[in-house]
Amino acid sequence: LTRADLRDADLSRARLTGADLRGVTTVGSNWRRAAVIATTRDGDLADRVELRGAAVAPGMPVDTQLYPAKVGVPYGFHINFGRLPLPVAYSADGGTLAVGCDNGSVLICDTRTGQPLRTLEGHRGRAYAVVPGPDDTLITAGADHTVRSWDTATGGQRWMRADARDWAWPVTVSRSGDLVAVSDSTGTIFLADARTGALRHRLDGPVAPVWTAAFSPDGTRIVCGGSDATVRMWDTATGQLVREFTAPAGIGAERPADGRRPGSVYRVQFHPDGELIAGAESG
Repeated sequence: LTRADLRDADLSRARLTGADLRGVTTVGSNWRRAAVIATTRDGDLADRVELRGAAVAPGMPVDTQLYPAKVGVPYGFHINFGRLPLPVAYSADGGTLAVGCDNGSVLICDTRTGQPLRTLEGHRGRAYAVVPGPDDTLITAGADHTVRSWDTATGGQRWMRADARDWAWPVTVSRSGDLVAVSDSTGTIFLADARTGALRHRLDGPVAPVWTAAFSPDGTRIVCGGSDATVRMWDTATGQLVREFTAPAGIGAERPADGRRPGSVYRVQFHPDGELIAGAESG
């Protein structure tokens, strides 16, 4: 392959052992999950952006990682009322599957072979939420009340936030991948930059637990449903509350003495055109 023109070539999962790669052109090529072993190559080849996600040896550090003793998690953010976890997520290209585990690690597996590729270690307590992030990252939440972003190609941690009190739930990423929203036991929603982890806004008002949150298709609005039968909408650029919607009382529902509506909003979702919102509640 000496001086080969590999522009826009798909070399994903390729096995190049002992090849001569001097002078190759790699612009626009895909080397994800390729193995480049004992090759003769230019000094900068391993550092090129196209080879991000490839295994190059020698040239890259070798880490010893352990397979989790137990794959998956038994329950979500709280044992009594937050029992449904969200512990699995595919990568954008479908090539890998991430699985949160009870010991706090996240196992990354090859979807074609089923073989483990790497283990992301950092959470101290079950990793009950695993959500795809921007730029081939993975955003996770664990029982240690932290939210973390990982580079799935290298296994490195990009950022961590520890704002949440008692739990971090729900965890929602905007369609563009620019924003991530997380709530906790106070009902506050933390709106952060999904690429850097920098906090954008604190959105107050919902009654905890906040069960669900969703971004509009264009990412300019976020809605959430909490434990007071109310859906709230904020402007993501300013952090200002835009509207509140209180669900009508269900058949036979009695209003408490304090006037609050019974029931919780467990699911909200935007219509694809962003003009409508659907919600589901109890009561």
